Amino acid sequence: MAITAKVEKITPEIAKEYLKMNSRNPRKRMDWSTINKYASDIAAGLWTLNGEAIIFDEDGYLVNGQHRLCGVVKANVPFQTLVVRGVARGITNYDGQLRRTVTQNVNARSNVSVNSHISSAAKLIVNNFGAPKGQGMIEDYILNHVDELERAWRIACHGGTGTMKSKCGSCIAAAYLALRTESIPHYELELFFRRFNGIDTWDLGGYDISSALIARQMFDERGTAARTGLQIQKEKLEIIVMAMQDFHNSVHVTEKYRIAEPFHFSEWMNEVRGKDGID
Repeated sequence: MAITAKVEKITPEIAKEYLKMNSRNPRKRMDWSTINKYASDIAAGLWTLNGEAIIFDEDGYLVNGQHRLCGVVKANVPFQTLVVRGVARGITNYDGQLRRTVTQNVNARSNVSVNSHISSAAKLIVNNFGAPKGQGMIEDYILNHVDELERAWRIACHGGTGTMKSKCGSCIAAAYLALRTESIPHYELELFFRRFNGIDTWDLGGYDISSALIARQMFDERGTAARTGLQIQKEKLEIIVMAMQDFHNSVHVTEKYRIAEPFHFSEWMNEVRGKDGID
């Protein structure tokens, strides 16, 4: 059987029919986080025809593309894609529709060069406080605010030399919120994060450093919790914001911060939503 290739419009109904022929797919286990990302992008109109194919073997069985098809069904929105039919049965050397990371896509789309920490901060902001969500929205958010995100990265990681990767996303997001809302002066942010990262700093001028030190301890403890990564980062973001506010107000902290809903920084996010258009 000859191999054929054709661009097709895949509706949710067609996707369901194609998925019935999925018994030979070399990837037996569905990754629902991937499906949810695809569905978000498809629903938001961010999925473009890029040459990556849905593939059927010579017997008509689906061997590549199950996550994209599930994404179409979940989004209930059609999309166009290349469909290849007739490949030899038993072939397994597909890349599994491995997608580029947010960082890779942003750097490929522009002349900027962001790092994974900035991408982590943008993901935290968009996926927790934006609508719609999805990888495409995160990439657009970074490109629209890259200068401010990079400035927040330099502040939070004291010149980009932060010692622990696990700290960077939430710290950058917190610094970004403070910069966007202009609620805390730039030099106070510098002082706070230098102390938070254990860096000897210049004269604090009367600022109480206990908030930064306790926040760091609490921040590190949160990383050991058995929760999803994004939930941990969200809690860490609140810890940093509360500590920055106490530092700004010269509040002496005598005990650990307690996480409470709604987040104390909701008013910051409301202002940022309006400025950044992520409502």
